[in-house]
Amino acid sequence: QLIINGNGESLIFSMNLDTNTSTFKIENSSYITIDSLKIESSGIKYGDAMSLNNVTNIVISNCVFKVDSTANSANISGVRIGQKSERSNLFHVVYPSYFKDVNFVGNKFYGGGKGIHVSGLLDLTASGFMLNQNSFRGFTETGIFISSVRDLMIESNSVHNAKLGYDKTVNGIEVWDCYGLKVNKNAIHKIGVNALFERIQFTALYIRSYGNYNQSSIVSNNLVYNIRVDSIAIGIYDFGSDNINF
Repeated sequence: QLIINGNGESLIFSMNLDTNTSTFKIENSSYITIDSLKIESSGIKYGDAMSLNNVTNIVISNCVFKVDSTANSANISGVRIGQKSERSNLFHVVYPSYFKDVNFVGNKFYGGGKGIHVSGLLDLTASGFMLNQNSFRGFTETGIFISSVRDLMIESNSVHNAKLGYDKTVNGIEVWDCYGLKVNKNAIHKIGVNALFERIQFTALYIRSYGNYNQSSIVSNNLVYNIRVDSIAIGIYDFGSDNINF
């Protein structure tokens, strides 16, 4: 087992090339614990703060992940879990990755198109992912984005103070094609409270999840408040889920 205690120290790297880069990368590894480390990508267009690929039994707690939050940040994330990332001005693709038992607890995420971007495998062998008591702010598109994961828990997180812009679609928590989902006691708040922007669509919880005969998905006890946009605001948008309880 590898244990890294950052003691509040900072790890900063500036990336200016369109390559598969990140300040801190973990690949093909197991049983790693990281605590109290500040990780920053200071490049204004490229580079995630942290990336993980093919990992098991990872615990990351009390860390800070910081990336750019300007208009150039749509293609980067505070944390990316996926094999690699392709970026352009039009789209951002994170290639799926295997992982098992990965926990993020008590961390702070600043900036990025997405605060965290998790891309599991379509066969749902990526499993056991937990976000608990984390804070996401300053993102320009989605605070939490997760796809194709089995046994996923998103609990007691704060998603707030998104960085809005003209003619944007912004989501607080976005989940696609996951099984055994639990979204509980999260707060999505303070969106657009300082100024009104034109043509903003904000959805607090955007979900498509599946259950099975033994395990349904659950969305409960979440709090959505202080949402101030001048176009469309949606609390929960369910896009064709199966066996889910609200």
